[in-house]
Amino acid sequence: MASHLLRSAKGLLCDISGVLYDPDGSGGRLIEGSIEAVKRLKDARFPLKFVTNESQTTRAGLTAKLQHLGFSVTEEDILSPVTAVRAVLKERNWKAHLLVHEDCLPELQDVAATAADPVDCVVLGDASDGFSYAALNAAFQRLMTPAARGGGQPVGLLSLGMGRYYRQAEQLHLDVGAFARALEFASGSTVEVVGKPSAAFFGAGVKALGLDGAAAVVMVGDDIVSDVGGAMAAGLLGVQVRTGKFRPSADEPHPSVTPTAYVDDLKQLVDILLN
Repeated sequence: MASHLLRSAKGLLCDISGVLYDPDGSGGRLIEGSIEAVKRLKDARFPLKFVTNESQTTRAGLTAKLQHLGFSVTEEDILSPVTAVRAVLKERNWKAHLLVHEDCLPELQDVAATAADPVDCVVLGDASDGFSYAALNAAFQRLMTPAARGGGQPVGLLSLGMGRYYRQAEQLHLDVGAFARALEFASGSTVEVVGKPSAAFFGAGVKALGLDGAAAVVMVGDDIVSDVGGAMAAGLLGVQVRTGKFRPSADEPHPSVTPTAYVDDLKQLVDILLN
């Protein structure tokens, strides 16, 4: 049944970290067969976009990294939460207090508030070592003041994804979702997710593929909650890879998410899609 559904798919949304390569603290370690799998999809003109919650770099930086690893990709192939949140803030005419990785700051410079300015929202990304007590407390204090847009409205809390943890250099590390929940709890705010598992983010991915409906689109990722569960809740097919941060003891089976299918890696999924 699962293979039949996958073979009828018309497009693929593919996670990056944990599916194409494993982060290792430097350039990344390729997952076997991933370059060939992407090439086969492109050669077959199978609609493909990469959707990522990577918020330690800009879309241009991520494109350059993938090209360096050997993938044939362009910026237009990638949907990034950094690019998405900038578009949201520009549309709303909001200024933000940023708690994000320093490498993302150039792309968000025109939506950032100065330290002395009132703000409309706090934006959280994967700030890594930037998640100090002082930085989190400064974000909390911003959330507890009235918004710059007036009318007594609260300062918004936007998070670039809601991942619990990620794998890097064979170790698990806390992701942005843990810090977003802490600020949500302390301030009484409700976090707005820009990135996976937001249904709007998956919807943007389906639209970028040039397809009308989500039911014939596959999302493949290594995070069974944000990638697979989020996609399935948005009406897509969800495939869990046994690479990246996949843990057999926790993810197969998972207590709340039942994927459309499990595959060993991206190469196995592409074999099914193109068969």
